[in-house]
Amino acid sequence: MTNEQAARAIYEQVFDRGNMRVLEQVMSEHYIQHEGSGQGDRASFGMFTAWPQQLRRSFPDLRFEVVASSVDTTGDVWLHARFTGTHLGEYAGIAPTGKAIEVNMLDRLKFRDGKVVEHWGATDFTSLMRQLGAAVPW
Repeated sequence: MTNEQAARAIYEQVFDRGNMRVLEQVMSEHYIQHEGSGQGDRASFGMFTAWPQQLRRSFPDLRFEVVASSVDTTGDVWLHARFTGTHLGEYAGIAPTGKAIEVNMLDRLKFRDGKVVEHWGATDFTSLMRQLGAAVPW
């Protein structure tokens, strides 16, 4: 599997279909998360795996689409992805609203020996919270 195929599998198999086993195949156990972990740059593999599960509970009809992807000269994969769903379970302390959401994200996945070892991302959480009707201070 190429780096780009492995990266796409995270979005298309794990997030879109809930197939968590794929993570064991494509992610290093020494994975470092640089986005929103609350743990600095040392978020664990286990912390990462909790996010798709949380999203799928909050948005049971969750769908992920890779809009564009590319591989740079180092083998890192860059992606623009979008997820959609209906808010039918609690999310970030917000009771289900029944509202449809659409959220864009940009990600960079660093690979070593065919496995993801680091992730940097920018997910439009401000847009998500506004779509759910939450007050955002900015």
